[in-house]
Amino acid sequence: LRQIGFDLQGRPIVYTCFAQCADGTGIVNGAEHLMYAIENAILSMKKYGEKNRHKGDGKWVWILDYAGFGYKNMSVSSSKEPLAMLQAHYPERLHKVVMLNAPWIFGGFFAMLRPFVDAKTYAKAAFVRGTRENVEAGLKALGIGGDVVPWLLDEMEENQKTPYPDAQKMFWKKQTVGNANVNSEDDHDPRGPPSWIKEYVEMPEEGQTLSECWRICGLPAPDIV
Repeated sequence: LRQIGFDLQGRPIVYTCFAQCADGTGIVNGAEHLMYAIENAILSMKKYGEKNRHKGDGKWVWILDYAGFGYKNMSVSSSKEPLAMLQAHYPERLHKVVMLNAPWIFGGFFAMLRPFVDAKTYAKAAFVRGTRENVEAGLKALGIGGDVVPWLLDEMEENQKTPYPDAQKMFWKKQTVGNANVNSEDDHDPRGPPSWIKEYVEMPEEGQTLSECWRICGLPAPDIV
């Protein structure tokens, strides 16, 4: 998981892609990683609100890109702990869960999870799928705009490529060859949209150390770096 920006109402957007999930992290590590992402999103939301003089509703958006999803990901036991954590410790913090290109096999698994999800949370699921144009329209209808939308469309297509791009496997790194940056304005940067990278990832405030920036900026969780 990593944050990639904000929706049009200033809600943090946290993005996950199954193709980028590391194997063998375990249920506990996965839950801790989710908690880090949420806490980091809450802090970045406060920073966004102060800078833009905007008081949001305190909620966040979770986008799940189902590229790479398969039967190995369909474990009720591994899904129950993060669901329980969200409902016990972050009630009403979640605005929407956007299911991006969820395959048909997910439908049955989603139904299996229903007994473990309260009705309010279950109703927050939104399915967006189809062509690039369909996905774009679906995202905008959910209040997601700015440079987040074209980034998501490009990220979606990169995660569907075969063979899988090396840059996508190490999505938290700025890609370089020697001392030259590969990521120009024309290249897709899997770390996030240009405005997010500039404001929250590569530009710590004056006098701020990197360790301090971990706590208030949108940097990826230390356990994946």
